[in-house]
Amino acid sequence: KELGSYIRLYEDVRHNGATHTPLHPWLGINIKVSYQCDRKKDILHSIGIHLISGTMMANFHETLTNIKLTPKIPDFCFTLSPIIKPQSGLQRIEDALKNIIAEDDHTWAKEARVRWNHDLDLLNRFYEESDELPESYEIEKQALQEQYEPRITVQIINGGLFYVTANHFLSK
Repeated sequence: KELGSYIRLYEDVRHNGATHTPLHPWLGINIKVSYQCDRKKDILHSIGIHLISGTMMANFHETLTNIKLTPKIPDFCFTLSPIIKPQSGLQRIEDALKNIIAEDDHTWAKEARVRWNHDLDLLNRFYEESDELPESYEIEKQALQEQYEPRITVQIINGGLFYVTANHFLSK
């Protein structure tokens, strides 16, 4: 797991000054999950968590693109204090992502192992006439393992704290 850059933005709320508007804290994270073997597939996830209720939302970035955001808190607005700390929110997102990955179809890994065994069989046949296996055999065998060994990597691309009015997320 790698960490990326982060930002803090506020919804740009226009006011007549009669009332003060509360802004709710959300932690939004954009994550790349890579399924790697001799082939590679990347899947992007954008997950947000409301730092008061714990509500999680998929496709968080897509929803944010419809909200005008600013780096400074607007006049007549105030931020609600989070009940869930950002680090704890990040852990909850990570746990949810682990569940998503666990429920994914993992036939790609089984297929990679089949291809690996096939190539390993070819390598063994190539060296079957040798009385003693040369060093190159072990090097090639290790290279095959590195090429075909299925692995999943998770990289946080970026994220941030977003303070927005309740009507964007909590009413859905």
